[in-house]
Amino acid sequence: MIKPNHITLFRLILICLAFASWYLVNPQQYPYIGILFYIAFLLDAVDGWLARTKDLKTDFGKYFDPIVDYIAFLALYIISIEMGILPLWFVFLALTRDFLATFARQILNLNSIVIESNVIAKLKAVYIGYPLVGLYWYQIYGFSSQWLFIFIGLHILIEGRIFGYSDPLENRWNLIILCLATIAVVTLTSLRPASDSFSDMTILFILITQSLIWVSGIKYLWDAREYIIKSFEAK
Repeated sequence: MIKPNHITLFRLILICLAFASWYLVNPQQYPYIGILFYIAFLLDAVDGWLARTKDLKTDFGKYFDPIVDYIAFLALYIISIEMGILPLWFVFLALTRDFLATFARQILNLNSIVIESNVIAKLKAVYIGYPLVGLYWYQIYGFSSQWLFIFIGLHILIEGRIFGYSDPLENRWNLIILCLATIAVVTLTSLRPASDSFSDMTILFILITQSLIWVSGIKYLWDAREYIIKSFEAK
C-alpha cells in the first residue's frame, strides 16, 4: 500500500532530480524540469489528501512534508534567479518568512499547541509554485500567456475540489487573490502584447500572493508571542 510518507519521499526525489537536471542538461533541450516540479507540487496535495481521508497521519509526515516544500521552493527560487525571473531580495523575504513561521510553530509544538495552516499557506504551491513553473516554461519556450493562465486557473479550481482542502470560489481569501490576478491579467494584457505581458503579470501575481503569505507568517508569530517571550527568558 502506498502511504503518504512514500509520496513525500518520492516528491523529494523528483525535486532533486529536477534541480540536478538544470545543471547537468541544457535546459533549452530539456522540457522535463518544469514538468517534474509541477508533479512534485501536485503530489503535495495528494499526500495530504491521502493522510486525511485514510487516517494515515504520522509525526514523520507532519514535520517532513513542510521541509520538502521548502526544498522545492528553494530549488525553484535558485533556478528562477539564474534565469533572471526573480530578484534575490524576493527570495530572501520568502525564505525569511518560512523560517520565522517554522520557528513559531516549533515553539507552539513544544507547548503541545497545534495551529492549522491557513488556506493561503496551504495553497502556496498553487499561488507561487505553479506560476514560477509557468515562467520557466515561458522563458524557454515562449508559451502564450493567456493559455497558461487559463490552465493555472483551472488547476486551482480542480485541485481544491478534488482534494477537499479548499474551494477557491467559497473562500474569501482565495477569491480575493483570484480577483486581483484576473485584474492584473486583463490590465497588463490589454496594455502590452500577450507575449510581452506574461512575465510582468505573473511576477505581480506572485508578489501579491507572497504579501498575503507574509500576513499568515506574522499571524503565526502573533499566536505564539506568549510562548516565544517565555522561551526567551532563562529557566
